[in-house]
Amino acid sequence: MADKLSKPIISMPVTLQRRAVKNLDKQRAKELEARHSKYYRGDRNIPALIQCRRSEVNHFRGQVYNPFKKLPMASEHWMSRSTIGDYFAFSPFRAPSATSWYKYAPTPDDSFQFAEGEKQKISESAKPSFKEYGFDDRLLSALVRIGIKIPTNIQFDALPLLLSGKSGLIASETGNGKTVAFLLPTLQKILNSYEVSPDLTNRKYMSPLAVIATPGRELASQIKDVAEALCADLDIKIKFVTGSSTQSKIENIPRARVDLLVGSTGGLSKMFGGNLFFSDFIDTIVLDEVDTLVDDSFKAITSELLAKLRKKLEQQVIFAGATFPSNLNTSLGHIIDTEDLEIIQTRHLHRVLPNVYQKFIKSPKVGRLDYLLDVIEPDVDKQRKVLIFCNKASTAAYINHSLNEQGISTLHFAGGNMNPSTRQHNLNMFLNEDDCNVLACTDLVSRGIDTQMVHHVVNYDFPISMVDYLHRVGRVGRVGQNLSGAKVTNLVCGKISVALVQEIEKSVRLNKAIPDVETNVKSLFEQYAANPKLVKPSRIQEPPIESEID
Repeated sequence: MADKLSKPIISMPVTLQRRAVKNLDKQRAKELEARHSKYYRGDRNIPALIQCRRSEVNHFRGQVYNPFKKLPMASEHWMSRSTIGDYFAFSPFRAPSATSWYKYAPTPDDSFQFAEGEKQKISESAKPSFKEYGFDDRLLSALVRIGIKIPTNIQFDALPLLLSGKSGLIASETGNGKTVAFLLPTLQKILNSYEVSPDLTNRKYMSPLAVIATPGRELASQIKDVAEALCADLDIKIKFVTGSSTQSKIENIPRARVDLLVGSTGGLSKMFGGNLFFSDFIDTIVLDEVDTLVDDSFKAITSELLAKLRKKLEQQVIFAGATFPSNLNTSLGHIIDTEDLEIIQTRHLHRVLPNVYQKFIKSPKVGRLDYLLDVIEPDVDKQRKVLIFCNKASTAAYINHSLNEQGISTLHFAGGNMNPSTRQHNLNMFLNEDDCNVLACTDLVSRGIDTQMVHHVVNYDFPISMVDYLHRVGRVGRVGQNLSGAKVTNLVCGKISVALVQEIEKSVRLNKAIPDVETNVKSLFEQYAANPKLVKPSRIQEPPIESEID
């Protein structure tokens, strides 16, 4: 016992113990920082994927941010007027996602991992082919004739499902070839029906086998043109209808065999309601741009049309859209069993298109026209097609008038009191003629219209919802578009617009889908109207009036 007590006891002072632990923690922190410095900072040997006016907030490939620190944002202080003139841009970094074949397309986790100029090597023998699906040889020849050789992402995934006769919802980013994805199975099914039942040729006149409904007549006309191109060598009768002059059409239209009926939702509802067409033989129903058709502005007329078309027990119902409708069950669940729908969506749905250059400029509300002139001047000089989006028809008319006064040949496209035939004429002039390369328009052009010749999209008014932004951006960078340098420029002003831009920038920096992809525009309008403190009513686009949904 005495020996134990006689041994000396050596202890470290508490202060030195704490200092040693602190030094050890610092050493470990330095080791971790050195190990992960490249991981957090990204690859600085290539150009930034988000290029900002203030270079210290640039975003690089592979860059990951500390979740416990504030996220650096180029638009962080854009609520202040002192930031007018500030800007940042998303740089394109790989081939268009619409033409990246599904088997080899990067997953969402790979977003912003490929630098500009890098290409994926795909052997010709490994690419999928339309021949694998068993289409009629005449359809395959028509595809080659119109320049479609290889299935895109959505076509590769959706064709097996739709050819099996099952109902489904196909959703992909704009410009991905959804029209061909639902047209090919529909036309093949019509051909098969005639082979199984040759007596269908003698069925009652004006009794289509398939119906395709869209929100507007311009999109319906475009689908009709694609269908006619595919049916050039086929004995399939295609009819296109709109809702204008319904009574005269019912009285004067010739009664004949109709296999495929294409039209706007309002027009089709009027025609079936007036017994001009009959739904006894309809096997396939297609609702294109379904996110718009289940919006509160269209929900009633869409439900009415579906109730008239649902005459047979076994019908294939195909929904197609560039955004996923969250209210499909509550809107159409009483007519169609939406619980058993097969859902096919692409990997980049609800994400910023990685192949399109997108620039955001903080601009003043008064004086934006000068910014607009500076932005489109290079395109006007080089005679490139420019789409200028506005939130209201009156603003589009103002832009049209102002640019024409500046000597820039401009056309106007909007709803409201604008005659539908004038709208269609202006759109055709813009897309097909070289005399006018600028079109001032509203969101009526953003839904499904094929604009392969458009080089530049300018958002004079930033859209009021995320879904509208995705649709507008989709006017460029489309499948089959061979234009180099296609881009989008956004003039951002107002608190609501800045808030949306900040959410978009945050989603790109954190490699996430864009949040709050709200498709119900009318509910948004009612929300803002009920609470004027959120935003001035003049900044909100009113829901479409009857002339826009005929």
